[in-house]
Amino acid sequence: MTKLNARLRISRTNTVVSATILLGAVVALIVGNWVGALVLVGIAIVWVGSSLYSRRPGVSDLTRVGGFENRDERDQRIGWHGLEVVGVVALVGVGIACVAMVIAGRYDPVAGVITTVILGAWAWALPTQPKRCEP
Repeated sequence: MTKLNARLRISRTNTVVSATILLGAVVALIVGNWVGALVLVGIAIVWVGSSLYSRRPGVSDLTRVGGFENRDERDQRIGWHGLEVVGVVALVGVGIACVAMVIAGRYDPVAGVITTVILGAWAWALPTQPKRCEP
């Protein structure tokens, strides 16, 4: 656990997510988007608050896992299964978006980048899995 994690008492995942949101707020300030910066700071505050809430004793497993605050290997397995479902939905979604772009005859660069990132993550993740996965 890093010093920041120890001080904030939130998981590494939540530290990275909240720091990324705050970085986005700084970029928004640099480009002069004060409203966007305030919104992102608010989102970061809510994110850290929900992370701290998820670590409280007595919260449900769903709250803890949904808040990326796993306590043990069981929580981690539940979280990974949830992310697997999200990945399948994302793959289907980008497939639909690609078909819609072709049908409409328009190309959206943001959708192209998202599609490339998701398909790249899928191609990277498959070979890193164990040869035999247990359900």
